[in-house]
Amino acid sequence: MRAFPARQNAEEYFYYKDGKLYATHEQGSTCVLAPGDIAWDSDVKALQFISQGQPAPNSLETIVAKYLPNEMFQD
Repeated sequence: MRAFPARQNAEEYFYYKDGKLYATHEQGSTCVLAPGDIAWDSDVKALQFISQGQPAPNSLETIVAKYLPNEMFQD
């Protein structure tokens, strides 16, 4: 097992719904990370890139799958 850098999410909220990332709560969205949550540093950075419309090293679905229950991804 390898250790990866983790950090506390600062001030941003990240919500997920229908394959999209939102900075504010939308009807039916689920909070992926809130201020104060602990997450891998690389995931927080990737979410910040995605929220700014920039390319990220990881897909949104890959990141969200780490933090949300698997039931969200079943048909």
